[in-house]
Amino acid sequence: MAKPHIILVHGMGEHEKDIFLETLFTPLDAASEHFSSLEKFSESVETHYIDYDAINHDVREYMKNATIDELATKYPGAPSLVAKINELNTKFAEDDSFWATHLLDVAIYRSYFSDAIQARVGKQIVEAMKAATEAGEEVHFVCHSLGTAVTHDTLHKLYVNSLYDEHGEPLLSAGLNKIGSISMIANVCQLPITESNPYTSVVKPGPDGICINFMTCRHVLDPIASLVKFNQAANWPLIQGSEFRNIAINKVERANVHDLDHYLADPRVYLPLFMNVFPKFKTNKDELAAAKLAYAQTTLHGKFEILRDYIEDADISLYWDEDEKEFVFSNDARNIYENITAFRDQLRAIEAQFSNLTGGNDDE
Repeated sequence: MAKPHIILVHGMGEHEKDIFLETLFTPLDAASEHFSSLEKFSESVETHYIDYDAINHDVREYMKNATIDELATKYPGAPSLVAKINELNTKFAEDDSFWATHLLDVAIYRSYFSDAIQARVGKQIVEAMKAATEAGEEVHFVCHSLGTAVTHDTLHKLYVNSLYDEHGEPLLSAGLNKIGSISMIANVCQLPITESNPYTSVVKPGPDGICINFMTCRHVLDPIASLVKFNQAANWPLIQGSEFRNIAINKVERANVHDLDHYLADPRVYLPLFMNVFPKFKTNKDELAAAKLAYAQTTLHGKFEILRDYIEDADISLYWDEDEKEFVFSNDARNIYENITAFRDQLRAIEAQFSNLTGGNDDE
């Protein structure tokens, strides 16, 4: 069975392949169940996991015991930033803290280790793209967080500077091997992390770009992706319609809105992804409504809307019945009771979700 190839690139922090693949498959498998034109997502694609954790891990191990002077000498590309992060990590005394596994990854990439990371990632990308070409299938990238910058820089170098096989032929070129789509989730390319300008590089859709479709996503409450917003308006004048999507989402289901699966669970993200990856994907208003409702029920915003609907449906109002000479409810008592009970249960669900978001504990 023909399957499009997905190249998945992780972001900051430590990752295990199987666990990270689940952050792709779990939300998209659940979403695909709403659409009759789709099979289960994880069974409909060929996935290539791109990993550069080993380099970051080795550098972190060195930094744990390094002095400020040693760091400044070792990492001339970003000595003050690396030193500050190392100081913070020492202060909080946690090897797996945010400083050690997230911000430090950015500093490592901004130092002279960027070439090593790009070489590791580039080799894996070329192998994945060759596998897709041999299978006669289209390639699609899904990149998360720091992985958006790493992928951007690596692809730009691969297509502009190219890599050559043993016969001296270029492995990739902008005129050939057009990528089906690139999805930048929690995109950070617009930050001063990338080596090449993301607005003038070849990593874009259209006649001068290397892909057919390009999607960039940010959550409005995601400080990493929303610190500086991606804005291609003045730089990509030739981009047409659905070739480019700049998506901002705002629904909250958990405290860490930066998670890849938090993004992919939102219909505003997975619907264009499905359209890019599966050319035969189609739906109707009933399927769309069901999919959006299922998602809404997982978010705080959606739960509050359902809460409002229960109150409206209960219609707890009194009026004077002139014939009976008494006040009566405008709605059937059983209907009122059922809606009030549902209202109570929904309120408890919201309370539980708030507790999860804030780290609260009902036992405390």
